[in-house]
Amino acid sequence: MKGLLKSGPFLFVYSHMAIKKTLKQIAGNMGMQSALGDMYYCYQFLFNLLQNHSFKKQNPTIPIPPNREIFETFQLNYKRFFKDGELAAKELANYYTSYAQKEDPYILDWGCGVGRITQFIPAIFPKSVCYGADILPKRIQWNRLHLPNIYFDVIEDQQLPYPSALFDLVLGISVFTHIAGNEQVLWLKELYRITKPNAMIIFSTHGAAFIHQLNKQEQIEFNLNGYFTRYYKKAGHRMMTTYNSANHFEQSIEHYFTVLEYYNGKSHPEKLGGQDLWILRKQ
Repeated sequence: MKGLLKSGPFLFVYSHMAIKKTLKQIAGNMGMQSALGDMYYCYQFLFNLLQNHSFKKQNPTIPIPPNREIFETFQLNYKRFFKDGELAAKELANYYTSYAQKEDPYILDWGCGVGRITQFIPAIFPKSVCYGADILPKRIQWNRLHLPNIYFDVIEDQQLPYPSALFDLVLGISVFTHIAGNEQVLWLKELYRITKPNAMIIFSTHGAAFIHQLNKQEQIEFNLNGYFTRYYKKAGHRMMTTYNSANHFEQSIEHYFTVLEYYNGKSHPEKLGGQDLWILRKQ
């Protein structure tokens, strides 16, 4: 079996995984991050070119976001972008319905990107009022044009453009993963402000499954602070990554929310690609 994994089609997949891992490891060098981001984009573009062409041909009526935006918010594979987005939306909805029975919830996809998850929420909750918010105006412009049954807004000045106690459910998948560790408490306060009493908040963080990506010095800082942020010149960029200690992060959460369920990504790699999953209720 080991021989098969490095021969024929298996060699191609094996090489792809090896290249991806190598590029991510090199990305730790701050002086090369910008160039490596472009290199990784080009690599994903070429690797998925035939599959993406086939998907567009088979699904001519589906609006597909710009390649760069798909890459920045997920991975540049059209089929996986839509399939994974729908599966994630259904999984997150199941968590909500297991604790709440409201048929017409106000829902926010915080850090919605180009609607990978958001676009499927109205079909799951037909009576819901659905919003999406992101820091990049060009993403919001695309969403407004192609996803008209959802309200989209731009996030400015680290504040969400909504009144207090509006939402029954807030989703934040792969958002804290790209927010500086020393700014995360500010956003916990903001999520607390915009949610109703007993509202649910579901989000993910980079936890135990990703700590191996840190070098020795970064791990020292991680252990000291309870988090480590690998900064990038552009806010919200996929090259800017924050790693969170679950124990430290829970101490920040408990001032605002009760943890209903928590899944360690290393123990539960099937959930959100190995990210830690947090399911909370507003106190």
